[in-house]
Amino acid sequence: MIRPVGDGQIIGVGGGTPLRFVEVEPWVYREVGSAYLGTLVFRQGEGGEGTFAFVATSPFFAMERMSWHATATLHLSLLVASLALALVAVLGWAVAGVRSLVGRRSGLRRPFSSLSLIAGLSGVVVLATIGALYLSLGDTVTFLSYGLSLAMRIFGPVTLLLGLVAAGVAAPAWRTVGTPLPRRLHISLGALAALLLAAELVYWNLLGF
Repeated sequence: MIRPVGDGQIIGVGGGTPLRFVEVEPWVYREVGSAYLGTLVFRQGEGGEGTFAFVATSPFFAMERMSWHATATLHLSLLVASLALALVAVLGWAVAGVRSLVGRRSGLRRPFSSLSLIAGLSGVVVLATIGALYLSLGDTVTFLSYGLSLAMRIFGPVTLLLGLVAAGVAAPAWRTVGTPLPRRLHISLGALAALLLAAELVYWNLLGF
């Protein structure tokens, strides 16, 4: 990643020590205090900004400016949001189950809602998919050699399917006057958690098909 630091200088941040470059000509930067990369040459894009960067010591290596929708910050935020929503959906599922069980023992009629069931299942599948994704991508050699794990090929499509089902159930729930607000929120959280993760999997082509 390359970012400006002022005074005509930029910093290249990768897996090791940040490298500092100073501008010596328009769109040409020379490394300061080292010759690891040497010189960076930028090529302007349509907007007049440096879109591509080329390394003098490795002419076959080039870098391209990422679009806003490709930044790691955005995708990590969406993944964390999906994880948090899934945890809330599972917790709500557990609370609904406990209330239903306590109500039955107390002689009160508190049926377990199908909305809570779908929301809870969506949360559980999202958590399982994130775990399978972590294990699948954590072993780089196996992933590059054999692709996605069997678990990801199963849980990925199921996440998308449950997200669509939950969204389809949530829409009429909000239009039905008699549906309690907590159940509406619960199914909406479950649907959002699954759809956010499914969108990430589609974006990175990790659905397995």
